[in-house]
Amino acid sequence: MFVPEAPLPVNYGAIGTVIGHEITHGFDNKGAQYDEAGNVRSWWDRSTWATFMKKMQCFVMQYGKQIEPTIKKNVNGHLTVQENIADNGGLRAAYEAYKMRCSREECTALPQMSSFTPEQLFFVAFANIWCQNLRSSVIGQIMESSSHALWRFRTNVPLQNFPPFAKAFQCPVGSLMNPREKCRVW
Repeated sequence: MFVPEAPLPVNYGAIGTVIGHEITHGFDNKGAQYDEAGNVRSWWDRSTWATFMKKMQCFVMQYGKQIEPTIKKNVNGHLTVQENIADNGGLRAAYEAYKMRCSREECTALPQMSSFTPEQLFFVAFANIWCQNLRSSVIGQIMESSSHALWRFRTNVPLQNFPPFAKAFQCPVGSLMNPREKCRVW
């Protein structure tokens, strides 16, 4: 996932997103139950909890509408919500870190992929971390029991929620990859 010789967009899009995902868990409804020393103590006030729960419901609904085409079954948005929020937050955190780094030094694309801008390459690297091919029987098992959505939803839905992706690839407003309504917590 991390290649020292790779251009910044590749590493930030791949390992940066995974790191951002894990950090985001510290600021979700489970992470909010532990203080800075790791003690069980909620540090959110009622207003913060209410706002978070409303935003979390957006993800539950959005992912719940996603249909896995191989088995024609909807994603369980309740089962996967914490990981979905972390996927979306991790993408956002990695992209912001990438942009800050590129404001201080040149960010280049791969010479072999010169048709992509550095921003587009960031998103290609992000998508690549979820690349897999699963049998239908495995897909069904994952959808029934895993707290993680399937790879296609871990890729597409965070990108649908992220305006910099739509800008980088010029996705028209209202298209599949740039819906009018988006979910965001952080």
